Amino acid sequence: MPLSEDAPLRSILYPYRGMEAQLGAYARDYDKVLAEAAVRDAPGLDWTILRLPKVYGPEENGGLGTVYGFAAVPDWRWTHGHVENVGAAIAAATLHPDARNAVFNVGEAQTPTMGERLARLPPRDGEAPAPPPFDYRQPLVTDTSRIRRALGVADVVDEAEAMAALAASAGSPARAGDA
Repeated sequence: MPLSEDAPLRSILYPYRGMEAQLGAYARDYDKVLAEAAVRDAPGLDWTILRLPKVYGPEENGGLGTVYGFAAVPDWRWTHGHVENVGAAIAAATLHPDARNAVFNVGEAQTPTMGERLARLPPRDGEAPAPPPFDYRQPLVTDTSRIRRALGVADVVDEAEAMAALAASAGSPARAGDA
């Protein structure tokens, strides 16, 4: 940990099948590993693969359900990225010649535990929901140093400050569709 771009990809396809009730209908056919392979193996095609974190911002995941919803696993880590920082990384990879035929992880430079995140955020009323039934012994932490070093990507907004501001503006109840 953290996982670099050269780390082996998981070998089990469609790991979320059977979890549609907890995760949504997309879980049945969702698998980015196949998309990466198709792009990499296409003859004569220049490509850039960006492995995105859990993106949050004023619209998507605005209530920070992917933080508050994991209070029961305070030692678990999952790389997040504010939408403005993710957008800046995508723009850099689109324009930079060194991004050609390369893989980059995108997200925060340091991934705190869920407990560390929650300690910086205002508390929410009510009982925290049970997190999805995953194996939380495996953190989902990516090393984002390659894109920062090779393409000069830098955060546009401070991740901790942006998350705290978003949590404060979201208020107490989690918003619908916040996952």
